[in-house]
Amino acid sequence: MSETELLQATKVSAPMKVETSFDAKDWLASVSFGGGFKRSIYLLRQEFRWLVVVFFLAGFTLSIALLPVNSLIANLDTLIASEIFAPTPDFFLLFDLLVTSIAWSLVQRFVLFCGTFILGTIAVYHVMKAVPGLYVLIPEERTIQFPLGESIITALVTATILTLASVLLIPVPVFQVLFFFLPVLFVLGNSSIKQAFSLSVGMRVKHWGRILSALILGYVLIIFAGVLGLTVFLNIETVLSLYGVSLGIAEPVLLSLLVQIPVAMVAPLIPMFSIAFFAGARGAQREKQHQKYMRYQSKLQAQPPRYIPLQEPSQEGEFPCQHCDQLLNPANAFCTQCGKPVKTNETQL
Repeated sequence: MSETELLQATKVSAPMKVETSFDAKDWLASVSFGGGFKRSIYLLRQEFRWLVVVFFLAGFTLSIALLPVNSLIANLDTLIASEIFAPTPDFFLLFDLLVTSIAWSLVQRFVLFCGTFILGTIAVYHVMKAVPGLYVLIPEERTIQFPLGESIITALVTATILTLASVLLIPVPVFQVLFFFLPVLFVLGNSSIKQAFSLSVGMRVKHWGRILSALILGYVLIIFAGVLGLTVFLNIETVLSLYGVSLGIAEPVLLSLLVQIPVAMVAPLIPMFSIAFFAGARGAQREKQHQKYMRYQSKLQAQPPRYIPLQEPSQEGEFPCQHCDQLLNPANAFCTQCGKPVKTNETQL
């Protein structure tokens, strides 16, 4: 075999090199969606077991806590459907059922939004503390922290806004783009609640497309994982029914268990995206603020200068020149400003 053929065979047989680490300076650079996806996968792999366990436990606990609400909503939906297809539907009862179902659905969404925000903040805090290269994102003279009080208050505020957005038929991801960097800002500890909201909204500059793509990708993966867990549950239920085994009250628990396992494997990807895009979004926001300041300075420089006329206080006996209004002393025969003869009352006479 010739040397050329040997080189070609080596290139074909050699596995594709996958980037398994990033330098500290890499986290300060702005990246595209593809670069952010690679960094998010890297962060997810670094703490995969911890993130999966925490997201599974939190998701399973949340689903069990909402089990009575979900059961109530399912019963209300059944009553609504039976009332709609009844020969003589009671519209007053139907309206009450609809209002009750919507109210409990809002409670369900509110709890889910709160839990998701706090869980995302915990994930960001742990990953930024565990991955050494992320220390470059920490501002000077500050340390990574988990602000429990600020996180709870912000979770309540964001959950309220997102719940109202769902009522007003506004796409929820539109607001989630604005709140995308809140967990990172709180963990870095460089802003109050009001400042964090303002910074997070401003950091969408030149990054809203990437953030929205990250949210859509995360939701697609979560839905796919949930459907996968549901499929496994239905298969198990079918096999047990063939042997005459009924799950009974264990059915919703097993369903939550099987759904949360695959969901917990992909759900941490969304907060990892916020870390990957943070430095680039912060740089874009500062660049926009600098450009705004420079435009303001250029506008000021383009305006004609305004001078305030300064006059010395007039002394006793001084009078203005009839030609240029320069204040003159009675002893002056000529104007000190225009040089013309001074016409006093005596000369006029």
